[in-house]
Amino acid sequence: MWRNATTDPLGSDTRAGVQTYDDLHADTRTWVRNHWIDYIVPQIYWNIGFAAADYATLVDWWAGVARGTGTRLYVGEALYKAGAAGQPSQWQDPVELSRHLTLAARYPQVRGHVFFAAKEVAADPIGAMARVVADHYRQPARTPR
Repeated sequence: MWRNATTDPLGSDTRAGVQTYDDLHADTRTWVRNHWIDYIVPQIYWNIGFAAADYATLVDWWAGVARGTGTRLYVGEALYKAGAAGQPSQWQDPVELSRHLTLAARYPQVRGHVFFAAKEVAADPIGAMARVVADHYRQPARTPR
């Protein structure tokens, strides 16, 4: 999170996690708004519907921050949580990440996704990445320009 709305009215409607502005001294919102960076990959590592930091709320917030700036927005995805012990039921469902990509596709500012960690892409313990590929990556990726 850049900042929670309870800390700053410009922040996201969230109540959890590190606030990068305060805790890491990283004013990523300003970097995007002032065109100081080419792209940003916020780590939106929560599931859809997570009360303290809903994935949908954060994608919407980041899309609003990136809108009209020219900064490319890529969403960091928590593939490592898929099927992991101790994670809530949403992460035990191999469709959760595919739902993320479906939701994010509503926002033209979202240019793609970055899956953490690479070893999870290869291991794919519950088939979450296979589901993402089947649902969203049927065609080869275009070469970046």
